[in-house]
Amino acid sequence: MNEKELVERQEANSRALLEQAQDTLRTLQNIVAETTLTKEFVRAIYFLEATLGAIVTTGVGKSAFVAQRLAASLRLIGWRAWFMHPTEAMHGDIGGVMEGDILIAVSRSGDTDEVVQLLQWAHTHEMVNILISGNAEGYGHDSATVSLLHPNSEIDPSGTIPSASIVAAEMVADTLVATLYARRGDQGLRKDAHPGGTLGRRATLMAKDVMVGWPKIGEDYDVSAVPLVTDQASMQTCLKVLGECRGLVLVSPGVGLAHGWYRTAAAFQTQVFRPSGILTAGDIARYAGRGDFDLLGAQDVMTPWAECTFVYEDLSVVEAIKSLQTNGVMACPVVVPGTVRDVVGILHLHDCLRAGVL
Repeated sequence: MNEKELVERQEANSRALLEQAQDTLRTLQNIVAETTLTKEFVRAIYFLEATLGAIVTTGVGKSAFVAQRLAASLRLIGWRAWFMHPTEAMHGDIGGVMEGDILIAVSRSGDTDEVVQLLQWAHTHEMVNILISGNAEGYGHDSATVSLLHPNSEIDPSGTIPSASIVAAEMVADTLVATLYARRGDQGLRKDAHPGGTLGRRATLMAKDVMVGWPKIGEDYDVSAVPLVTDQASMQTCLKVLGECRGLVLVSPGVGLAHGWYRTAAAFQTQVFRPSGILTAGDIARYAGRGDFDLLGAQDVMTPWAECTFVYEDLSVVEAIKSLQTNGVMACPVVVPGTVRDVVGILHLHDCLRAGVL
């Protein structure tokens, strides 16, 4: 076999391998697509929302991983939840279960001895229990308060390796968590329970944490940080300030300031500012071709405050990014909650992205 034939065979083998993998992926997608929800899901949500106790999850083998992640996700959104191995439960750990707790068991077959025993114990003690299973005929359903079913097919030729069924069980579990969170909202999210990583930043960072704010009284004012011009400022002044800043200038209704812009923090008697509008390079560009351009002032070309995009300082950075992108702007003023004009700083999209919330 020459080199050319060897290369061709390798390429043919690679194509065959990729095609086989794509077929397997399509099989997985088709199986997962068969996952549906019934009124049993609604009952499960109502039971979970009504409990004053903890949520105890359980499972054996690969199903145990689904149960463990379910408990972790529930804790993230504010529920008291923990994983209990069914074997350990039958040897003493069940003593940690209290009146009012709810049991969620994950079992592909619904027949796993340890899980069935735990479900029977819960049923005997009138404990609400939910079974997530791929087998409607499993003995566990006889003791389950609520049964949530998912497809039980697998993607390997023999149908024995837990794969698609585990993905489907994860989908049911994740849908439980997402539905509970959507109905409960941020009031249930323990923001202090996840202080690290991207999730922690997404949950805790607000616009005021990444905005550029006013200097404190007595500090030097940096025109490039929070640029201000008066509404009487000339185009030359506006162009100069825009050239020193990051693309957005606040326009002050004040008059009589030297050169038409603020240079020191002494101009501020408070950390709140009420502009009459904002000025961007785009605003100036719209008037650049006019013959009287040099005679115009900031108030003639600015975007009036009534037409400005702004965000509240207590808005999450994630939502602030959405607002900036939706309105097609790179920066906007930040205002005090409950007001529509009390500006406390400027929020830049680049600063939001650097905050690491995405």
